[in-house]
Amino acid sequence: MKNPVDKPVIWKKIITGGQTGVDRAAWRGAIEVGVPISGWVPRERRAEDGFVPMDYPVAEVYSPAYGVRTAWNVRDSDATLGRVLNESMGAPECFRE
Repeated sequence: MKNPVDKPVIWKKIITGGQTGVDRAAWRGAIEVGVPISGWVPRERRAEDGFVPMDYPVAEVYSPAYGVRTAWNVRDSDATLGRVLNESMGAPECFRE
């Protein structure tokens, strides 16, 4: 990937909330090429499929709510890529702030 001045982008870290699908795929890809991973996950590592596996080095937020996790990940990143399928989810509000 190139930035506007055609210099290679160096990924320092991949931050996600650990949900199934794209979040975990990003972590797996980063691990495969040696890029560090991190992120905030809901309390007790709550996820759509039960829980975020313990082999991912992430921290839990104080709440089981996905919106809190998303807000903290957006806050701690330099850039955010999001795919929103349902306006009732917490992500759109986090991206607007």
